[in-house]
Amino acid sequence: MKSLILKKLEEYQISPESLTIQRLALCLIIAYDFIERLSLFNWFYSDLRIVSLDLIKIEFSAWYYWSLFYLNATALWSVILFGIGFLGISITLFTNYKKLGLLIAWVILHSLQLKDWSVLTGGDMLLNILVLFHIFHPEPAQSKKIIHFYQLVLLLQIAYIYFCLNLHRSTEIWFIEASALWYTFVSSISSSLLAERLLNYPQILEWCTRFVYLTEVIAPFFAFFFYAKEKPRMYCVLIMILFHLGIAIFMNLGIFPYVCMSAWLLYLPGSFWKLIKLKFDKKKEDLRWPAHKYTSLFFAVLILLNLLTALPFPGDNEILKFQTRIKNGFYLTELTSLLGIYQSWLLYSPTPQTLDSWASVKTKENQSLFAHNLKSSSEIREHFKNLRLWNFFENYLVAHANNEKIINYSLEFFCKRSNLATGTEIQIYYQHYTHTYLKEKKYHEEILRKKICGVK
Repeated sequence: MKSLILKKLEEYQISPESLTIQRLALCLIIAYDFIERLSLFNWFYSDLRIVSLDLIKIEFSAWYYWSLFYLNATALWSVILFGIGFLGISITLFTNYKKLGLLIAWVILHSLQLKDWSVLTGGDMLLNILVLFHIFHPEPAQSKKIIHFYQLVLLLQIAYIYFCLNLHRSTEIWFIEASALWYTFVSSISSSLLAERLLNYPQILEWCTRFVYLTEVIAPFFAFFFYAKEKPRMYCVLIMILFHLGIAIFMNLGIFPYVCMSAWLLYLPGSFWKLIKLKFDKKKEDLRWPAHKYTSLFFAVLILLNLLTALPFPGDNEILKFQTRIKNGFYLTELTSLLGIYQSWLLYSPTPQTLDSWASVKTKENQSLFAHNLKSSSEIREHFKNLRLWNFFENYLVAHANNEKIINYSLEFFCKRSNLATGTEIQIYYQHYTHTYLKEKKYHEEILRKKICGVK
């Protein structure tokens, strides 16, 4: 039995070329992320930023929440930190101190993510996890068993995202109506113009919904559980990369689709790189890390326990209690928060359980009117092309819907930064959005309450 497990474990080997290419891709994504955040410097990182440092410290008062931005609130300090981040990327790309450079870049990346909680995206979470995996990756000279186990957990982390999503896709919108994409496009301000045009072709969207579901079920499952079959695995990787490229075309989800595409590079076998005749000078690929040999093992076990406790089991109280015991016994909340590891992937599963606007859309007789109201005027929407700005508007303002002082200050700040002559239009839109959002949420919670209590 032991030899069988070890033999199976040996199958999960990631080619050095895949690790190198992914590290390069992650560096480019981090650089793009820094540049994009710099474009919002006057919004979130200058002396007159919209969210005060005192408010952020209140939200993240626990000891395991940390950010270098908490040390100083000036624009000069922000510029210095961004410069250090770009320095870390440069060290990773152009020197042999790959992990040192990644560590520097990760410290700034994590600091940025905790600096503005209102502008986080799912791409930030996955990017943070993948960078950490590279930092803690064991040395080639370490035990092969540790390396294989570590790489198994890394591959599982990638597949886990899709396993987690599909646990909640059991409603008629995926199987009978096949209307999941239609509801996503009509209720999301992140939909592209091409996605909006597809709303006129519901039949096409039905087929696309079924394709999305089958892709996210079959490809990750086959790639992970039949990892030894290299050729089919290559096809799975190609399908998933094209799938996320499609998401990038139809939805503005920031860096998320690109981080996912880079994640799937790890599943490419060594034979693929031989096929395209890609070689690296191993002397320049110095991946040594001055850490204890069990540091990698500790990180892999931490991720494994984190995946176990984050796996959603709706309605099963015994499993939830077991997960809570593991969290408390191993101090998982503190350790994962310290490293910025979060496994919140259900927001990328458009279902009535995870999308507040769904219940409201279902009750609207005129969906096109709802879509028009939710997406606002073209002038305002122009400023929401940036996903982080929209996340701020949605998360921060709605979170303080009952605080008129914060609302008025925020609206005034928004108008100044976006060069809008008057705040009347944005204020009317905001009031409508807040009212709609809260009404939808209340309605949705009532529907869930009735389902849980068995009330028809």
